[in-house]
Amino acid sequence: MRAAAVLLELVLRAGHHGFATVHAAIHAGAVLRRLPVRREPHGNRLRRHRGGADHGFRLPRRRHAALLDRPDRRTQRAGEHHSAVAAARHLPPRNGRARAGTGRRKRVVSRIALDIDHVGLVGPDILRTVDEFRALGFRVTDPVELMGTGPDGQEKSLDQQSAHFIFGSTYVEISEVTRPGPDHHLGAWLGDGPAIRILILRATDIDAVREQALAAGQDPTPVGEASRALHYADGATARFKWLALPPKSFPEALCGYVQHLTPELVFWQEMNAHPNGAVELTGMTLHAANADDAGRRYGLLGRADAPEYVDIRPAEIGRSGFTALHLRTRSLDRTADTLAAAGKPFERDAGRLAVQAPGVLLHFSE
Repeated sequence: MRAAAVLLELVLRAGHHGFATVHAAIHAGAVLRRLPVRREPHGNRLRRHRGGADHGFRLPRRRHAALLDRPDRRTQRAGEHHSAVAAARHLPPRNGRARAGTGRRKRVVSRIALDIDHVGLVGPDILRTVDEFRALGFRVTDPVELMGTGPDGQEKSLDQQSAHFIFGSTYVEISEVTRPGPDHHLGAWLGDGPAIRILILRATDIDAVREQALAAGQDPTPVGEASRALHYADGATARFKWLALPPKSFPEALCGYVQHLTPELVFWQEMNAHPNGAVELTGMTLHAANADDAGRRYGLLGRADAPEYVDIRPAEIGRSGFTALHLRTRSLDRTADTLAAAGKPFERDAGRLAVQAPGVLLHFSE
């Protein structure tokens, strides 16, 4: 026991900085070998040394106080800045389950509470996109033609095919414009690949919303009526009224409002049973070239106690766009098992799971 005490005394006098450096080197080597690393908080090591937990005796606290001081910040974080440790965040997943990243998430500039009814992913080849989301564990409806009401009161095609995966009070729309052009209501936001290009908020009185938008200096479209046939609910037809806000105010996506005339058909309970466990759309992330300006613009649409939200972050490449959807799931384990069974790579930490979908990153949390 005396020999052990002498050995510990020599190690401590060698300097705690050396101990931290050795620990960082061991940690980096483990990352290079792709082996799991056991990280121990610095404070725990101090408590173990002071209490003699590893050596069967107790060190005099006062005598060794100077030797047990924390290392400087640079030494303490040596392992974090080691190139091998930094590379850990880019390691591919094993068995469908990725390692937790070591980097910090980019700071949220602002979070705005919104009454999100649905968001829309717009792009070419709707059948392929539907198949991709079904493979991710969503129960997606079959694509159908979106119909509108013309000036003569007759229904006409809006030149848009749409499919949906539905939650309790929100849903995600997958759309393809079949006849793109500048006169199409999505013409200002069309691109080459799939992306979130629709953000629609819920309204109980669409006409009152339009009057408020006009009073605020906006230039909303006239209220339109639209419908779509359902392959569930005994083939019923969902009907709704909607309007869009001007593209110059919201260049990232078509923003507008919808008033459902048949909400019991849209949010059909049986369609909310997704194999991956997802139960609700809770929010989305917008990367903006000018985050302050985006916060001001979307702040006009916000409501303090709204249940959903948009997180606004600065864009790295100077281009604005919606990059992520945030979803609540019944169980992260269930979501992970569904993705692993489908061979879909994902990243998971203690409270969140992320997977890449066509045109958007999906963040799941319980």
